[in-house]
Amino acid sequence: MKAVCIREFGNVDVVKIEDKEIPIIQDQHDVLVEVHAASVNPIDWKVREGYFSDNSNDCFPFPMGWDFSGKIISIGNNVSKFKLGDEVYGLIRFFEPAGTFAEYVTAPSAQICLKPIHYDHVHAAASPLVSLTAWQALFEVANLQKNQTVLIHAAGGGVGQFAVQLAKWKGAKVIAIASSVSSELLISFGADIFIDYKKEKFEDKVQNVDIVLNLVGDKDTALRSLNVMKNGGKIISFLGPHDPEVIAKAKAKNIEAVSMIVKPNGEQLGSITQLINDKLIKTTIEKTFPLDEVKAALNLVQNGHCHGKVVLKVK
Repeated sequence: MKAVCIREFGNVDVVKIEDKEIPIIQDQHDVLVEVHAASVNPIDWKVREGYFSDNSNDCFPFPMGWDFSGKIISIGNNVSKFKLGDEVYGLIRFFEPAGTFAEYVTAPSAQICLKPIHYDHVHAAASPLVSLTAWQALFEVANLQKNQTVLIHAAGGGVGQFAVQLAKWKGAKVIAIASSVSSELLISFGADIFIDYKKEKFEDKVQNVDIVLNLVGDKDTALRSLNVMKNGGKIISFLGPHDPEVIAKAKAKNIEAVSMIVKPNGEQLGSITQLINDKLIKTTIEKTFPLDEVKAALNLVQNGHCHGKVVLKVK
């Protein structure tokens, strides 16, 4: 089978498409999936470049990719909730090696679920990492409640789009911050206030915010966000721990500064799937590439301002 991997850290030139043996189920709680599509996320190029390198744990060749959609072709002896031929999707083994940029992959049955009924594999593959990140940030970390106000930086990105939709589904007031190209989409998703960060300062437009999702990740955005937040609020970082200055200022204002990383969760993905099936939330696609053009897909995610997901069509 074809599979994408890296044998060293570096730019896109270190990415290789290699011929591998089709994997065999080792853990009897796993299934073997024929991959039809896999999505490319910012984490993919960051791992490729060694952003999270730990000399004690780095392993090469490193198989790329974490979320996918496909069809089950073999089932472990301890799997009861799926059958041969089921079309499934999921985020698997994150942050460990998973290898979904391949024609076949083994997947833990607890980390996948049946793909949305009316989604093709491209839209399904595009959804797990970003939707689970938004779900866990809003409902696990922030404990978002109806009528609270949530401010979402970089709302036009993959996680941001799901965060807007999930927060509105919960009954929150949503402030979406992005570039103007995303305004119509985010308003259609239910954003109560849209702010073009290139033209306006959000701190001049809003106050009394309960929760901030800092999907931009920079220190300046976090510090400015603290000025519009309520006492007792939460600001969430996704790209590593908050800067010490942010933590200190947040503590002085009785605001909790939290960082998180998404975890695979088939049960939560099932809840998201139901919302997709009910057409209460949806996924947007920027562009698709064949597996052979994985380098171009990675470059687009790294260098472009994508307003939807980038997906590899494997089959």
